[in-house]
Amino acid sequence: MRILAAVLIVALIAAAYFAISLRTERQENRDLQNTVQTRIADSDREIQNRDENITALKSEIAVLQGDIAAAKIRAAERETELTQLREKSEKAESELALSKRRLEFEYELSRLPHYDHAAQILALPTVTLSEAQNMTCAAGFKDSAGKPVYIGGPGASREVAGFINSLVEGKTYTLPADFAAYLKKNPPEPEQDKPPEAKNRNRKEAEKPEPPKVKDSERF
Repeated sequence: MRILAAVLIVALIAAAYFAISLRTERQENRDLQNTVQTRIADSDREIQNRDENITALKSEIAVLQGDIAAAKIRAAERETELTQLREKSEKAESELALSKRRLEFEYELSRLPHYDHAAQILALPTVTLSEAQNMTCAAGFKDSAGKPVYIGGPGASREVAGFINSLVEGKTYTLPADFAAYLKKNPPEPEQDKPPEAKNRNRKEAEKPEPPKVKDSERF
């Protein structure tokens, strides 16, 4: 009986220990499951936060790309405006230089003897003039000493104006020989072949007083 009772006590102790161990194991398993679920939830939240951050970054990148595109467009517009301003500035400088050249020409022309008519040019002593410049109604040259010489002007006769328009820029000419050669190739229009209005104009020109003759001391 004592042996049986001892066996029963040992069996009860073993059963109690097994039950306690099983309960402890089950609790540990529940704790482990809770820990795993908590970690999974935390991971899910972290993944969601990262996705949200990625979405926000993508939105910021899209905004930045739009800003960059707009900045490029503004830069292109500014470059176009600068190009137009440079072109306008260059045009203004060119016009200013042309105006300055015209003023200098008019000033020089006012100080020098005028050769507006064929008779004045044909009466010149033989002279070689270089660096011809066609200035529409007048022509500029330089003599052997480098001094400017001009023929023509607003009041130039038709023959002189025609000769000026035939000049080649930068070429050297000899007067009055080249002018006489031009008149030979382009003789004045005969009076009978001219229309009535041309005859009247020539008659009026003939009635005008002859231009003052240039003294030899005043030439060049």
